[in-house]
Amino acid sequence: MDKKWVEIYERFGGVTDVPFRVAIDGGESTFYEGTDKERLGATYGAYDITGIPTTILIDPEGKIVGSLNLYKAKEILEEMLDVKPVLSTWRQRFNRVYFLENGQVLKRIAPPFIPERKEYYKQEESSQASHIERPPDYFTFHWDGELKKWGLGFGSGKRPLKRVLNSNLSMNQNSYEGPEELLEIDVPGDWIVRKDASEEQKLKALEEILVKEIGRHIRFEKRTVEREAIVATGSFKYHRLPVVQDDRWIHMFSDDFTPDGGGGGGTADSVSEFLQAIGNRVGMPVIHQTEPPEEIRIPYRHHRSAYLSRIEDPTEKAEKLILLLDNLSRQTNLQFTVEHRSVEIWFVTKKNKEK
Repeated sequence: MDKKWVEIYERFGGVTDVPFRVAIDGGESTFYEGTDKERLGATYGAYDITGIPTTILIDPEGKIVGSLNLYKAKEILEEMLDVKPVLSTWRQRFNRVYFLENGQVLKRIAPPFIPERKEYYKQEESSQASHIERPPDYFTFHWDGELKKWGLGFGSGKRPLKRVLNSNLSMNQNSYEGPEELLEIDVPGDWIVRKDASEEQKLKALEEILVKEIGRHIRFEKRTVEREAIVATGSFKYHRLPVVQDDRWIHMFSDDFTPDGGGGGGTADSVSEFLQAIGNRVGMPVIHQTEPPEEIRIPYRHHRSAYLSRIEDPTEKAEKLILLLDNLSRQTNLQFTVEHRSVEIWFVTKKNKEK
């Protein structure tokens, strides 16, 4: 350990605790440019920070490299010093349950959960756990030789199959179809998904889990069918809407744009993932024919008027779809058309054994 500290001291010119500067905001409030909206202090203004955290990591060249999670300071230092961490007893017990065997694609950890799951929640989601003591109804983990937390969620305790497909297996809700009685099968629990597994591999593994653990004989069969689809072309380039200021989001909306009017959002790690989010909002498949971009992250918000999948009147839905796609085109430089195309759909059916 002492040798590692010496190396860091020499590399970073005398910084003997950690190899970054920690900037804690201070001073009087500043204002977002062109508005009367306040932000907390000088560091917010200097680095154009639009929200928490107020504790940030700045490298020796003055660039922001991330946020400092004080609850994980020990892990941060161990990684920085290339020191193998010593796992606590609870974590060793947790790891004996939450892992994938060699060749295993998918694993469900069904309730009742082991006590160490709550400790994991308290340690890994310490900020949220301080406000919501009850652990989430489900975790989703990815596995690439190590366990990586990918998502979590709260709800009523029930977990219908369609939510498992959407959230845990990251499937576009327009990529599968089936009777509601099958899509509503309750499959509560946590899920571990092999990161590099194909959709076909994951669904095959899910079939086996449903038989062994739920007693349901379900088949996922891919078919090519004709569907009305959104076709996206062009090259992505962000354009801010003139009605918003100091904003980096792509806004999904049709006839009503209310910045604080409800909805949701996220950050897509690719144009393809962003287009999938559009398809989920409007209830239609999206065919990706855009020009390959550089690596990109796309923050987006979907407003209530973008939830076209809830509209039953086909005329109203078609009219609002035109508005939504036009609004998206203005912000992304992409072109959108609605066409009849051949698309691949996974059909969810009962196997012959289940009547």
